[in-house]
Amino acid sequence: MTPGAFVLAVALAGAGPVALTPEDAARRALDNAVVLEALGHRVDEENAESTLGQMLRNPEVRMGDFRSDRLINPLFTGGGYDRALEDTEFGIRVPAPRLRAFGLSQSTQGRRVAARQAVVDQEKNLIVREAHRLHAELRNLRARIDLAEEQVALSTRIHDLLQRRFAAQLATGLDVSVAALDANDAQADLSRLQVEARSQEVRLRYLVGLPADTPLELTAPPADRCREVADSAEQTLVDQAVQVSPVLAGISAERDAAAAAYRETFAGLIPWFDFVQAGFTPGSSQEPWSVRLSLSIDLPLLNFSQDDFARYAARERRHEAELRHERLALEADVHRAAAELAGQRAIMDFYTTTAAPTLDGSERQIEAALQEGQGDPVDMAILRARILRAKRAQLRAALECEQAALNLDAMTGTLLSRTLDGPQ
Repeated sequence: MTPGAFVLAVALAGAGPVALTPEDAARRALDNAVVLEALGHRVDEENAESTLGQMLRNPEVRMGDFRSDRLINPLFTGGGYDRALEDTEFGIRVPAPRLRAFGLSQSTQGRRVAARQAVVDQEKNLIVREAHRLHAELRNLRARIDLAEEQVALSTRIHDLLQRRFAAQLATGLDVSVAALDANDAQADLSRLQVEARSQEVRLRYLVGLPADTPLELTAPPADRCREVADSAEQTLVDQAVQVSPVLAGISAERDAAAAAYRETFAGLIPWFDFVQAGFTPGSSQEPWSVRLSLSIDLPLLNFSQDDFARYAARERRHEAELRHERLALEADVHRAAAELAGQRAIMDFYTTTAAPTLDGSERQIEAALQEGQGDPVDMAILRARILRAKRAQLRAALECEQAALNLDAMTGTLLSRTLDGPQ
C-alpha cells in the first residue's frame, strides 16, 4: 500500500489506532518527506547536465561568399542567378568534439552528482533521526503521564484520609490544606504533561503523514538499544562513521569536482580542431564542381586561464581542509556519544538494580499507612515527593540513554540502514 493510500484508509476508518515502531515511523517519514523529492530532482538535474556534456553539437548548413548585387538585385531586374551560384559556397559544418568531452567534463559532472546525492543522504539521516527522537520522547512522555496519574490518585487518597482524620479530630486543618495543595500540584503536573504529549503527537503525525486525529500506538524498541560500547569497539565505530558519513562524502565529491575542473581547464588549452566543414561551389558549365574541407584549429596564445587554475586549486585545497576538519569532528562526536551512552547505561543499571528495590519498599510503606489510616502526613508527603523525583529521574535516564544510542547509531549509519532494510 502506498503512503497516500494508507493515509486515506486511516482517514476513512477513523477508529483504530495506528501501531508504530520507531522504524515504521522513520520509513513513513521518509515516504512523506517532500524535501527528499525536491533534492531528488536536483540530482536528476545534475545527471541531465552530465548527459548534456557528453552530447555533440548539431551540424550547421552554411551558405557563404555571395554578393548582394548578384543574389538580391535579380529579384528586381528579372535577371538570372548563374553568376551568383558560380561564387556561392554551400556546405555542412560539423563541430568537432573538444578534448574535455572525452571524459573530463563527464568526470566533473559526475562528482557534482555525487555531491548532490550526499545532500540527499544527509537529509534522509536527519529525517530518520528526527522520527526516532519524536517516537522516543512521546513514549517517555506517556510513561511520565502514567506516573503523574498515579501521583494524582495517591494525592487524592491522602487528602481523603486526612479529611476523615480531621473529622475525627486526629488531624489539623493545616494537614488537610497541605494535602489539598499536593493534590492540586499533582493534577497541574499531569495537565502540563498531557499538553506536551499532545504537541509531540501532532509533530509526529505531521512527520509521518497521518491525519491530525489519528490515535497512535507506539511500540518500544528492544531493550538492548541502550547498550554499552567496549573501548576496543570505539575505533571500529569511528571507521564505520567515516565510511558512511554523507557530510564527508559530499565534501569529498566537491573536492574531486574541483580537481576534475582543474584538469578540464588544462585540456581546454590544448590545440584541437574547432570544426570540419565540407562544402561545394557549383561553378560554371565549363568547370567541374569542387569540394572543399576546412579545418580550424584553436591556438590559445592570449589566455592561459591562470585565474581558473588558481581558483580550482584553491577550491580543492579548501575542501581538503574541510574534509580533515569534519573527520576530526566526527571522530570526536563518536567517542563522545560512546562515552555518553556508557554513562547513561550505568545510571540505568543503578536505577534497575539498586534504586528500584528501595522505591518499591517506600511505596509499600505509603500504601500500608493508607490502608491502616495511620502515618504522619508530613512524612508521607516528603516520602512521596522523593519517590516521584526518583521515578522521574529514572524515566529521564531511560530517555537519555535511548537518545544517546540513537545518536551513535545515526553517526555510524546503523539507524538509516535499519530503517531502509526493515520490512516494507
